Amino acid sequence: MYLFLSLAIGLIIFTFTSEGIYLIALMTLAIIVRFIPTKEKKKFYNEYKRIVVRETFKETFSNIYYNHEEGLDIQKIIDCDVLTEIDYYDSHDYLKATINDINFECADMTIYDKNNKNKENKPISFKGQWYIFDLNKKYMSDIQIIDKNYKYNKRIVEAFKRLKPDEKIKNFIYIETDDIKFNDLFNLYTIVDFDAINFLTPKLIDNLIQLKKKIYGELIICVHENKLHIGVNNFYNYFEPKI
Repeated sequence: MYLFLSLAIGLIIFTFTSEGIYLIALMTLAIIVRFIPTKEKKKFYNEYKRIVVRETFKETFSNIYYNHEEGLDIQKIIDCDVLTEIDYYDSHDYLKATINDINFECADMTIYDKNNKNKENKPISFKGQWYIFDLNKKYMSDIQIIDKNYKYNKRIVEAFKRLKPDEKIKNFIYIETDDIKFNDLFNLYTIVDFDAINFLTPKLIDNLIQLKKKIYGELIICVHENKLHIGVNNFYNYFEPKI
């Protein structure tokens, strides 16, 4: 499953850059990490991430900043306006680097939903990896591609929610592509439909369909402020050895 995930996400990034292989290298590290035994669990985690993971990054990336105790800025995800209201979150294994002149950052994320009356047992709205890449092409509006199995899709929640008089939402519209398979798997939203049409090339549509077949979990893909966000809601923590 981990190999499928690494290869499949590499296919998506290949659509936007000349080299999709770099994220394959990043994700494949998860395969290595999960098979290293140890008796001193916590100490091993810290030393492994400090030495082995960081040194492995140096073989592939430049301008590396990695801190296993640091996480991704949650505001960057909130600004995408794709998830339901967030109560609190946890993030770790933050990586920021450059490859082939493309900057990216990523981290493991666990996000808890606020729209629930049970204060002691908040549901998890997202648990997995969140990636943010610089795009080499500008778009006029936000674009959201959300797995139809993802139940914390803010656009769907809004459709059934009675808004307060002072509450404002973005004017997202739902559109369908000419690809029936894609429409069966994903919900597509945008503010300017012309942008979505240009963004979703036939190659990208096919890559997304193949990716969905190969991974466990739901995909959340957003274009916001010239950044490409990819969330993989798979309930896994990468870079955590299975010991």
